This record gives sequence, C-alpha cells and structure tokens, in this order.
Amino acid sequence: MRTGAATARRAARRVPGDAVLSAQQTEPALSALRAGEADLAITYHYSFRSQTLPDGLESEFLVADPLVLLAPPPAHAGVERDGLRALADADWIAAAEGAPSIDSLLHNCRAAGFTPQIAHRIDNFGDMARLVEAGAGVTIVPRLAVPRELSHLVAGSVAHGTRRISVSRRRGTAGHPAVATVVHALKAVISDRAPAPLP
Repeated sequence: MRTGAATARRAARRVPGDAVLSAQQTEPALSALRAGEADLAITYHYSFRSQTLPDGLESEFLVADPLVLLAPPPAHAGVERDGLRALADADWIAAAEGAPSIDSLLHNCRAAGFTPQIAHRIDNFGDMARLVEAGAGVTIVPRLAVPRELSHLVAGSVAHGTRRISVSRRRGTAGHPAVATVVHALKAVISDRAPAPLP
C-alpha cells in the first residue's frame, strides 16, 4: 500500500533504533504477522466490505481515508451537476483485476448507473493521478494517495466508500514497549496527514 509504506517510513524516523518495514497488501501483511515475521502491519479495507481478522490478531483504527474522484478540471462542472454519470463515457484508470481498489471503482460506477470503460490498468495511485493529469482518463482513489501537487484534479468525494486504515498486531502485544512506541508514532504521523474536508 503506497500510503501505508510512506506513513511507516515517516513514523520510523520518529522512533529511535532500527526499524524493519515491509510494504505489502493486507493479506500478505497479516500472514507475516501470524508467522511472526512482522510485529505490526498497516492494513486497510474499504467501508463497503467487512474485514475479518485471522485468529490471534487484533487491529486498531488509525484514520478514515475518503475516496475521491480524479478528473481533469474542465470536467469538474459536469461532475458537480450530474455526479459520476457525467463521466459514463470517459476512459477510466483502474488497478489490476483482483486488487481491492478495483472493487471501489466498480461499486461506485455501478451505483451511478453505468459500467466504466477501463482503458488503463496500473497499481500505483500516484501514477493513476499522473495519468489523469496527462489527460488519459479519470479514476477513483483514496484521498491520502493523491500527490499534493495534483490535488487540483480532485473533483469531489464519491458516494460509496472510505478506505479505513488500521494498524494490526498479534493479540496481547499492544503493551510491548517497541510496539506501543511505533503505534504512537504512526498516530502522530497520521494526524499530520489526516484528510481535510472537501469544499
């Protein structure tokens, strides 16, 4: 997860000593926790899907990251007037099949009454935003994943979905000094980056 990895790196700079960080999707990260290969994992799930943790693990909520629509600025007025339906004929940029974020895009477009025409597939939210900037299409991504210099592409929030970011760990380890220190640092970094309300 791009945002999680960046957040973890910033948190590591606030924690004395060595830190071993691993950027993985949620399922492999939880497997690493269960196997004792990691002590903490930044995990996420989308609000329209429930999450069940494997036995022996627990999670602590960090932040709700709203999903936003990215589109070239000339398209924003149509989106304000007609919602996602204004982009029913647009080329869409999405993650590969099976990625959690593809479900959020499909869910929102279908709720708006259309199936998106996916023209490009890429697994990095920042690169998706850069493709929108280049005029290659439109997309839906979590707000925290939008590079600051591309925030002018945000056409608004979408009706269905928030990415809920948590820190997961093995049950009973919350009081371990190193675990508690890293979780505290993560919360401090997240509070610095928490999404501001959209106008």
